[in-house]
Amino acid sequence: RGGGPRGCSRRRVDDQRRAVDDARRKLDESVGRFGHDRAARALEPATGRLRGIDGHRAAVDARRLDVAGTLRWYTDTITGYLEATGMLADAATGTELLSQLSAYGGLSRAKEAAALERGMMNGVFGQGQFAGDQYQAYIALVATQKAQRDVFVGNATPAQTQPLEAALVTPEITRAPE
Repeated sequence: RGGGPRGCSRRRVDDQRRAVDDARRKLDESVGRFGHDRAARALEPATGRLRGIDGHRAAVDARRLDVAGTLRWYTDTITGYLEATGMLADAATGTELLSQLSAYGGLSRAKEAAALERGMMNGVFGQGQFAGDQYQAYIALVATQKAQRDVFVGNATPAQTQPLEAALVTPEITRAPE
């Protein structure tokens, strides 16, 4: 901890962890209100996985983490929540709730594909080229982002789509094709 770049980074990690812990607490409270109904049963596998996050944090702090294994753990946890969203949507009886769950699922899947793309491209840039089937995986991730953004836009309200639209027209984004 301190004033240098490393101390600054550590503060950011600690701040992020506090935010995650607060979100986990709120999620646990919300799921607890469901009791043992279908929604709670759909969310339990994913929320149960988060109970193991402290072990991953300890490995990060000790710098003894397996990068591929850690990425798989987080990806599997996120996938669990995305599957739960799908199960909740399957159980929805009202069109408004179904639309909102579909929008949420689409945006969440698009964000996860973007995160996976970002991680993949860090490796590609580090190597200076695509290796093996990385280019095909990259194209699949870009296509997933587009398809899932379309799901989001097709089911979200205009007020919900506006922040995404604004984020996609920043100067950096509009210059990217150049």
